[in-house]
Amino acid sequence: RHYGLDPVDQKTFLLLDEGRAFNKGDAALQAARHMWQPWPLARVFRLLPRPVRDGFYDLVAKYRYRVFGKRDSCMVPQPEHAGQFL
Repeated sequence: RHYGLDPVDQKTFLLLDEGRAFNKGDAALQAARHMWQPWPLARVFRLLPRPVRDGFYDLVAKYRYRVFGKRDSCMVPQPEHAGQFL
């Protein structure tokens, strides 16, 4: 609620970073900023209008299991990364 988001609506990717809330395409691009090369270069897509970025995000989300596969269980983070997950 602090960020103006509905805490019950969990239909999208949400990232809290540097005191700001990001969702959908903006969250993916913000997360890419913290990854190894070449992912930070993806921030160039911020030049696209938000509806275009979010439309692309929705398209990838719709077909993600076909592209990346589906697992029976979630990844368990290594102890050194556990503080980065809720």
